[in-house]
Amino acid sequence: MTIARLNGEVLAESSETLVLDGKHYFPRRSVRSGYFRPVRSDENGASHYAVTIDGNTTECAELYGKVPDPRLADHVLFSGPVEIED
Repeated sequence: MTIARLNGEVLAESSETLVLDGKHYFPRRSVRSGYFRPVRSDENGASHYAVTIDGNTTECAELYGKVPDPRLADHVLFSGPVEIED
């Protein structure tokens, strides 16, 4: 089971992450959506999200569409201070 945590809170957990270039991409269904709010979208088909925990907001998640790699569709990549436990 792979877990994504921020400030001790579990943002996502899955035994079905897609690992590419050493990064874990979580299936969208494994993400606890209550922490997230959309921030922006980019030209590559990714939607960027901010996470708010205990009043602190951090932009640290990307939800991918079908571009640039169709394998990433409906998968979330966490970045920044999010800790990934494998």
